[in-house]
Amino acid sequence: MELATLLELLYSARNRSKTVQATVRRRHRQARELELMRARGFRLELPRIPPEEGRWREPAELVETTTRLWAARPYWLRWETAFDDCESAPRTSVGVKEGELFWHRFGDDEVHSNEHRPGGGTMSTSEELLLDPSPLLAAYRFEIGSSATLVGRPGIEIAARRRPGADRHGLGPLADDMALLIDEERGVLLRSAIVVDGEEISSNEMVELRFDEPIPGKLFRPPA
Repeated sequence: MELATLLELLYSARNRSKTVQATVRRRHRQARELELMRARGFRLELPRIPPEEGRWREPAELVETTTRLWAARPYWLRWETAFDDCESAPRTSVGVKEGELFWHRFGDDEVHSNEHRPGGGTMSTSEELLLDPSPLLAAYRFEIGSSATLVGRPGIEIAARRRPGADRHGLGPLADDMALLIDEERGVLLRSAIVVDGEEISSNEMVELRFDEPIPGKLFRPPA
């Protein structure tokens, strides 16, 4: 694959399908990430909690989540993320976006939205970048690697290195280097990982992926 072809794929991924349905497995080495951040001089002081209200939990060695995604081009996105937490009951994050409008509910909490808040910001989920990787274009340089296959889709491995001074697109202060696997036909990312000195700190990986199948409109209703 030529570099020009890669850049076009990344730029046009969101326009290469009418709908996308996917399941993504995320792995996050939380404790190791914090260790590396402290080693690089980042200040990680948490606000104090009154003793009667408990204490901050220790960072987990490995946090794993499963997220289901439904996208209907050009504006709609829904995600449902299941958090498998051994110290409490399983929790789910549910979000819906229509362009920059969002509605989000975590567990049994109330729904948060920017619908009636002018300038109320926006939100997303890290897995959305798999479906639309175009924001990476301004922040990273790319080196094309070998062919690989995931979820039955042919792809190309890509090494991405952040441009000096460029924004990390909310990926965190350690996201100077990323390992990507891009779908050769659709341009979506089949896998993305943040890599520090050759060590993967977090990754998002497709475990199911379907294109251009009908999605019931009711899925894009805001969570109640």
